[in-house]
Parts: sequence; structure tokens; C-alpha cells
Amino acid sequence: MAAIWIIWKAGCRRVYQKDFLPSLQVARWVLNFSREIVSTIRNKASRCASKMSWVSWVPPARDVIKLNIDGSALRPNCHAAAGGIFRDFEGAWVAGFSANVGTCLVVAAELWGVREGLLAFKKGFRSIELEVDSMVLVDMLIREELF
Repeated sequence: MAAIWIIWKAGCRRVYQKDFLPSLQVARWVLNFSREIVSTIRNKASRCASKMSWVSWVPPARDVIKLNIDGSALRPNCHAAAGGIFRDFEGAWVAGFSANVGTCLVVAAELWGVREGLLAFKKGFRSIELEVDSMVLVDMLIREELF
């Protein structure tokens, strides 16, 4: 899979950036990347396994709507988007949204998702439980360090 990705990336570079990469250079990238993957798996698998924990969606209380948010960016300060889903105590879909948030960092995209989701308060939801997957954002919200 890594080889296919590197070959595809080299082709895109040739088409969009008019930068031709010799086949030997692409082959070296594939070999080096493959070695890095194997090394990572061998050296870090045991350490990662000890830190793994199962997580699952936990329903909110009966009178609460749960809002799950996620944001993403291709690279730092690149195209970003955010989305969210509202579910009830049985896990049933209530509403959802997605937003193109322009050019920003991932944490900013996540924050846009929180903002968009909390606008649901205007739609009549009064008890909203917010769930995000960014500890950086959680720390910012708890400490009120958004500005």
C-alpha cells in the first residue's frame, strides 16, 4: 500500500508541479518508507499495545442530546473541514452537519465544529453533551484559553 501511495504521489508531482522524478528515486523512496514502516511496527508495537484501550460511544442521559464533533486539515494551515452528529439516548441520529472552514490548523477546525454544533442551542436543544477527540481542544475549553 505504501508503494502505491508513493508512486501515486510521484505521478501527481509530475502532473501538477511539472517535476519529473526518476524511477530509481521513486524506488528508493518506496524501499526507505517500507523499511521505516517495518521498523516502527517491530520497535513500537509492544509499547503501543500497552497503551491501547477500547473506547466506545456511551449514550447520554434520556433528556440529553450528545454532540460528537470532529475536524480535520490536510496539513497545517491547509484546507480544513469540520462535522458533527447529534444522537439521542438510544444512539439514534437526530441531526448532523458538515462545514468547510477554509484554511486553518486542525485544532481550529475542531473548534469551528464545536461552534457550529453549539448553534443547535438556537434550534431548541437545551441539554447538549459535547464529545471531541482533541485533548488540546478540551484543555483549551476547560481553561478558557481560546483567545
